Amino acid sequence: MKGYGKYIIVLALTLALALFAEASAPKAIDWSPSYSRYHKIPYGAFALYEMFVETLPAGSVQTSDLPLYNTIETSDNWAVDNYLIVNETFEPDEYDREEILDFVARGNTAFIAASSIGFAFQDSLGFATSGRSLFLPENLDMFLQQDTVRMNFVNPGLIADSSYPIRVGNDEHWITTLDRDRTTILGEDENHQTNFVRIDHGEGSFYISTLPRAFTNVNVVSGRNREYAFKALSYLPPGKTVWDEYYKAGRRVSSSPFRFVLGNPSLRWAMVTALVGVMLFVFVHSRRRQRAIPVVKPPTNSTLEFTETVGRLYFEHGDHRGIATKKVAYFHEYLRSHLGIKITDVEHELYRRISERSGVAESLVRTIYGRIHHMRRAESFDADDLKSFNADLEMFYAHSKR
Repeated sequence: MKGYGKYIIVLALTLALALFAEASAPKAIDWSPSYSRYHKIPYGAFALYEMFVETLPAGSVQTSDLPLYNTIETSDNWAVDNYLIVNETFEPDEYDREEILDFVARGNTAFIAASSIGFAFQDSLGFATSGRSLFLPENLDMFLQQDTVRMNFVNPGLIADSSYPIRVGNDEHWITTLDRDRTTILGEDENHQTNFVRIDHGEGSFYISTLPRAFTNVNVVSGRNREYAFKALSYLPPGKTVWDEYYKAGRRVSSSPFRFVLGNPSLRWAMVTALVGVMLFVFVHSRRRQRAIPVVKPPTNSTLEFTETVGRLYFEHGDHRGIATKKVAYFHEYLRSHLGIKITDVEHELYRRISERSGVAESLVRTIYGRIHHMRRAESFDADDLKSFNADLEMFYAHSKR
């Protein structure tokens, strides 16, 4: 091992330098939209969850990491009343869509804040959405000036004296079409574009917001914008509420040290370098020290040898039928071990299969089985019968490809 000491030292220094460079590098702000209660980044929902839990009775909020269908179907013992989903997109599959529609129709409430909502779900509730990206050329002036949307409520009891400046990043969405017979407008922007509504469905209601970033950390930590999120969520009736973590863009995954290393480019390359070095060391070291591997012969099939021995024993006693019976057993063992054919019944398909796998003419196979039938059914089976049967078998073995 002494000769490899310098290589180990080099690897250790490389890892140490990689760790130091990663630890000392300035941390860039993560502006990705995660909406997760576990994330404190600008577009996480840590602040919203803390505010939500603090204002409700203890034990009335449950976090779910499962799809809607699984959560609602297994929540009988918890008696869910409200379902809260905040994410960039909400595009449930057929089963989840039907489950949330049925959940609300039974008299419950769902609060969904998402900028992109699946068309099938929109059709189910009779509304449509539209939007614009501030990155597009026609909206460039707006993007350079600000990335906010000024929002307010319609309800006289909630409307603020001045609108709330909500930071939305690079896009804005609103509701363009709605079923006025069952829809109530709750909020709009400064251009009177609807972005918050209540849609009655069965015995319950959906609350739909097209600006989910109004509920993220960057807005909720602000005094006035925190007020907007609080007022919007105040529409939820009292009861047990499910906080969704399944549909989040930043869905929580395992936080094991190994996953942390893989998620960090510098640490990942350091680990790869170390693993390659270890593999090279093991490969070189093992080639110099490994002993020759002895050749182990496979176990022989003693069944055939045993059958031949027993057959000779019957021959010495003049039992021609007994000898033929053992030769039949030997023949069937040969078919099984050499040709992969297990004899369960004698039929025409069997003759063809034996002929194809052995390369022996089907007529010879039929002759052999004809003699087998004769041996089993005839009252006498003499030496001449045995010689003819044995001659056919020897011809089969001589012409068999295996």
